[in-house]
Amino acid sequence: MAWSNQEIFSELAKLPQDIYPLTAAEGEWNVGRILRHFIVAAEWYCFLLVGRSWTDVPAINNAEDLEWARVTLGELDSLLIAAVNVEDAGIIYIDDDGSEKTTARSMVLAQAVIDAGGFADTVMGSSSCDFAEEYGFASQFAYEKLFKDVCELV
Repeated sequence: MAWSNQEIFSELAKLPQDIYPLTAAEGEWNVGRILRHFIVAAEWYCFLLVGRSWTDVPAINNAEDLEWARVTLGELDSLLIAAVNVEDAGIIYIDDDGSEKTTARSMVLAQAVIDAGGFADTVMGSSSCDFAEEYGFASQFAYEKLFKDVCELV
């Protein structure tokens, strides 16, 4: 997951600056919001597994924001990788609604991996836009091939 996260963010850094507000379909999250979600989700898992405090994750609107997010995600992924070696145990936390919840460390780690794979499937399934001409790809096939290769990294 850590390796694929870095690959995705590195590949996106090669694309034009105007990708961040784009959506695959009306009403869907834009690229910047999806990328921000990588950080927010990793922070949630790190909070549960190692007690790391939440931060105010900024919007991702440009290449500078993307680079900050790539580095931050790398740090969070390192914490998650280290958490794999800790013995399984119960975790008690307070949910958004104020109720006390209990789960296992192994469940949190499994969910982190499943969510990463699910994200790739969602992005692949919603990619019906024709960005090839707009972004200078030789064909829609070339664009979709790159997109598929990046998503398969997850």
